[in-house]
Amino acid sequence: MDLLRHCWYFVLGLFLCSDYAWMSPPETLKLVSVLYRHGDRSPTTVYPLDKNKPEIAWPDGLGWLTTLGMQQQYELGQYLKKHYDGFLNKSYYNHNEILIQSSGIERCLMSAYSNLAGLFPPQGEQIWKNDLLWQPIPVHTTNDSTDNKLALGAPCPRYDQLNQQVLNSPAMKKEEQDNKDFYEMVEKNTGILKETIKDIWAVGDTLFCEKAHNLTWNDWANQPDVWDKMDKLRTLSFNLLTYTPEMARLKGGPLLKEIISNMQAATQQDNPSPKFYMYSAHDTTVAALLSVMNVFDCHAPMYRALIMVELHYIQNDYYVKISYRNDTTREPYELIPTGCQNPCRLVDFIHITKDFIPDDWDAECKIQQGVFPFDTSLSPASWIALAVGICLSLVIIVGLIALLVKLKRKHIYSQL
Repeated sequence: MDLLRHCWYFVLGLFLCSDYAWMSPPETLKLVSVLYRHGDRSPTTVYPLDKNKPEIAWPDGLGWLTTLGMQQQYELGQYLKKHYDGFLNKSYYNHNEILIQSSGIERCLMSAYSNLAGLFPPQGEQIWKNDLLWQPIPVHTTNDSTDNKLALGAPCPRYDQLNQQVLNSPAMKKEEQDNKDFYEMVEKNTGILKETIKDIWAVGDTLFCEKAHNLTWNDWANQPDVWDKMDKLRTLSFNLLTYTPEMARLKGGPLLKEIISNMQAATQQDNPSPKFYMYSAHDTTVAALLSVMNVFDCHAPMYRALIMVELHYIQNDYYVKISYRNDTTREPYELIPTGCQNPCRLVDFIHITKDFIPDDWDAECKIQQGVFPFDTSLSPASWIALAVGICLSLVIIVGLIALLVKLKRKHIYSQL
């Protein structure tokens, strides 16, 4: 019996993973959730001594989607149209089939609209202007300051506390000490007062954007190995986002919770509506979702990085297939969550990710009362030294109290 079951898993795995299976969506496909990073953008900040002044180099503003980014997302929409041709309506946009949500940040909204232009060009009666093959499609969003799902901007004091503990940990302190000379060099040449692993990504991001748009770097950035070093530190600082399981839970948990909830609801419906969920967001959102699904490889998601989470119904059971496209030169590759067989049954997927799903995100984001107030990132030796210091202090205090009591009694006796 076990042999038959394993053979079945093998055949099913070949079907779900084969290139042939994805020439067109199989009939087993029941629900899709896709998350992608926005397209190419201008840097979000420019360092003070940068020769590329923002008003000249980036006339549209900092952090905005560029025309290149629009083209990238349009092409991604065309890719999704081809990839899911037959699952989504072949002829026209049907609002009952798809729900689009976006981070409230402008570059993500612009990316969603550009993507939809490639995914759903108007056809037939949907053409409302002959020389404009575009149609308005609703994109839902919320204020980024309250969004804990896509923009990840909602306040979470507990996450901030955990993040600070990581930054104060011996590992991070050692990293900063090991790269002290590099940080000082960056400070000197950028005009930034203080550089650490926490914010080195901003300088690296500026250089990355300038390089992508053929802008000339300042001389210091052209020195041998400077960019390689900067890129490594930029990636390391990015990976601090979900450094611990609890941090991953607070950042990626809300979106995964919604995706799982939609899949569970789909198992109770013959024809789910909508059956295609689209999320337009950031590299941090992509990394957070990969982390809580136990498939993150700690590489920074590129522009238009794409996650596809699919629900399949095969032989009276439901299976989850996760594909990732972080390189446009190759087809998406399958990601298998740690602790899951291939293919991954929905019930198993829910089980292995349950610790990353917040029951009450707002409550979990509160700083826990009664938690020991000292920095929990201290090393064991530091804790021992702290405990010894506290004990010695208590001994001295008790001794002083005893001495005062003794002197007071002696004074009373002398008066008598």
